[in-house]
Amino acid sequence: MILAAVVGGGVAYAWNRATALPKWYGATGSAVPDASVSVSDLVASNATDRDSDGQLEVIFDEAELNQAVVSAIANQPQAAPLLDHAKGFNTSIERDRIETGMVMNLSEIPIESLPQPGQQAVMQLAETFPMLASRDIYVGLEGSPQIVDGQLRFDETALLKVGQFSIPLQEVASRFGLSQTELEQQLTAALAQQGISLEELQIENGQLIFDSAAQ
Repeated sequence: MILAAVVGGGVAYAWNRATALPKWYGATGSAVPDASVSVSDLVASNATDRDSDGQLEVIFDEAELNQAVVSAIANQPQAAPLLDHAKGFNTSIERDRIETGMVMNLSEIPIESLPQPGQQAVMQLAETFPMLASRDIYVGLEGSPQIVDGQLRFDETALLKVGQFSIPLQEVASRFGLSQTELEQQLTAALAQQGISLEELQIENGQLIFDSAAQ
């Protein structure tokens, strides 16, 4: 879908951008972290303050947040197959935005193990651009997260990234019969399953700082 929107600007240029791999890929630390580390354990080990009202303040740097994201994905049956076939995974924090994503090869992913929207997305991409299906590509999510009424939310600038191409998350979600709100609810539910009830969140000095109700 992303490539189709820019084919008129030059197929070779579009192809090079879509298949571009991030600078971190292949560098030390780009491997997928051990998914056996639980998110709740990460929260417990990074809780720096307990308020009188029972709130925990937790601080994650990039490496710790990367570990937490991988661990959360591994505990979601619909998303775990992607992680199982990821060749690299990275999470970065810059200013007030977080980007997390993986390098994978679509031809190595068992399509039948994905939820219906995921199957549709992979098959459509492979049918439209068959050369992409056998190459390593980067797929990521970038946005400014916030907490609204206990729910994780992304602002209207949230993006899905394929290589160096970016497309609004809202557009991607509607394309495959979802809404951004549904996606955010799924992320919130995934955190809740890990024993995390978010109360407040901010990004400061390259760190994610959030308050969570003590479990």
